[in-house]
Parts: sequence; structure tokens; C-alpha cells
Amino acid sequence: MHDETLLRTTNVKQVFPYRSRHNSSDFTWSELQRLNAGEWFLQRNPFGTGGSLTDAERREVMQQRIPSLEEVVMACKENNISILFDLRQPQSGHPYNESFVNVTVHTILNTSIPQDLILWLPDDEREEVIEMAPGFKQIYGRRREQNDTDSLDAVNLSYINMSVSEIRSYRQDNISVNLFVVNKPWLFSHVWCAGATSVTTNAFHLLKDLKQPIWLMVSKFSMTKIF
Repeated sequence: MHDETLLRTTNVKQVFPYRSRHNSSDFTWSELQRLNAGEWFLQRNPFGTGGSLTDAERREVMQQRIPSLEEVVMACKENNISILFDLRQPQSGHPYNESFVNVTVHTILNTSIPQDLILWLPDDEREEVIEMAPGFKQIYGRRREQNDTDSLDAVNLSYINMSVSEIRSYRQDNISVNLFVVNKPWLFSHVWCAGATSVTTNAFHLLKDLKQPIWLMVSKFSMTKIF
């Protein structure tokens, strides 16, 4: 759950009208399970893909619920898909306010997912996480620094702050580079050619079928104007 509230992607306003603007971590698991997390997708059709769904797929979407962490990790395990973790500390008073990192790591480990499928971004208690799960791939949300004591294997950074030469410098040193948030095919093509390892996107439906970078761009989108 990336949003701080449940308003955008569930029917919380109908089920809990007086708590609809509360932080999502204020709800118990049994309360979260009462919410529908699929109707909004069909109603708003955010990617313009609703028309391509079959009747059976629409029924499946209409029945979607918020998955547990264990369910998400198990789905990644079954399909051999990597998953990137970026955690936020629960609000003061939450039962996991102090232990949220440990709870998360133990839940992951209990699924027996191959540890190299876990991409770990949070700086909180990073050394403890490395000790508990040495196979997690450690990703850093910062640039490398001169005389850096951390051995950076991967970084997760905004494309806005990364030049082509900097991306290539990281890759030459065998450091993986994930850039966010890349939603346009032309921008995906640009960072692809620059050497980025991967991107974070909200437009998977637009980028997933690109087999090669888009080379032809109109003049108003020239790189000299954008970068």
C-alpha cells in the first residue's frame, strides 16, 4: 500500500465513512479485509485498459481485496518476481511502531522466498537486516559519495537528478541503477539508452511491450530541451 490513506483504491468511504481519511495503518487486518480493492479500478479505468477485460476478468477484479504481505511475497515466489521494499514507520501508538522492520523481515523469511528476490531499500536498521537476511539485495536511495564506506551494489534514484554520464559511471562500476518514476515511452527509451538497469513506473501497460527504445521523437521533445 503506497498511499497513506485507503480512499483512492478501496471503498473505505462506504464501509468506514467516519474514518475514511485515517492513515491506512490505523485499521486492523480484519477491518482491511472488509474493503473492496477492485471496484475503483473498473470505475475510474486509470490506464484505459478496462475495455480489454473479459467478463470473467471483470468479475475477478470486482472481488479483489487488499492482500497481506505474506500473500504478496508468496505470489512473487511462485512467479519468480523480485519485490522492492520501501517501508514507512507506523504512527506513534501503533503496536508495530518500534518493531515494524523486524516484523516485515520475519514475515518475508517465513515464506522461504529466495532472498535474492528481495530488494531492500529502507535505511532503518539496515545492518540488523543484513545480519538477519544476508541474501537480501541492498538498495540505497542516495548517490555514492567520495570515500563511501558502504559497498553500493544498487541505487534507487529519481531520473530527474541523474545525468546520462552519471548513470553510465555507475554501470561501469557494476552498480545497478533503478530510476523512478518513469511513465512515458520516450523517457523510458532515454534512460534505457543511458544504461539504467530498471525503472519504477505507473504505466506498465505502456512500457511492457517495448522491445527496443523509441528512436524517433518530435523536435519539441528533444533531449536538449528536457535535460
